Amino acid sequence: MNRGYWVWNFAAHYKLSDQASVYFNANNLADKAYEINGRSDLSAVKGNYPMLSRNFQLGVRYSF
Repeated sequence: MNRGYWVWNFAAHYKLSDQASVYFNANNLADKAYEINGRSDLSAVKGNYPMLSRNFQLGVRYSF
């Protein structure tokens, strides 16, 4: 049985104009090593799948 866990994330979004915005995401801030239990659509075999360590995303969105 897996023990419970908390994963802390942060997200920020700033609208530059009606068409453009920037965003920043920080995931798994405490850098917790954890796995989820499940199975893929390609296999009937269940397993534990390790999740990402601390990671960051920075991007721009633009609508036409």
